[in-house]
Amino acid sequence: MKKISKVLAAVLMAAGLAILSTSGMSYAAKDPICDNDLPADIKESLGCDLTGDEASAAFSNTIVNIINAVLGVIGIVAVIFIVYGGVLYLTSGGDPSKTKKGKDALLYAAFGLIVVGLAYAIVNFVVINIVNKA
Repeated sequence: MKKISKVLAAVLMAAGLAILSTSGMSYAAKDPICDNDLPADIKESLGCDLTGDEASAAFSNTIVNIINAVLGVIGIVAVIFIVYGGVLYLTSGGDPSKTKKGKDALLYAAFGLIVVGLAYAIVNFVVINIVNKA
């Protein structure tokens, strides 16, 4: 179990570094590019100055992208734990404690996957219908 927690920690750290390394990127842009009717997140990535509405939309899209990335990593970890629980269950050899441990891992991982799916739906619903329309 200690090996799994070390692997989990390594995966989460790698995902965090990937998010942090790409979030600060900006590219210099010339004014003719910024004058086009581009979406706010593209203008922001090009380094254009944004108006108030465009800036808030770009900020909310950035937050949603970060949350979705974190939820994706958590979903991948949940799938790994489903595989782990299945292997424990199949290799239990009739031992009741190992069988229970495998079943519990499967149950908790499936529950976690359901929570991740609901969190994804709620975050996107709130941002699309409440934050962007405010």
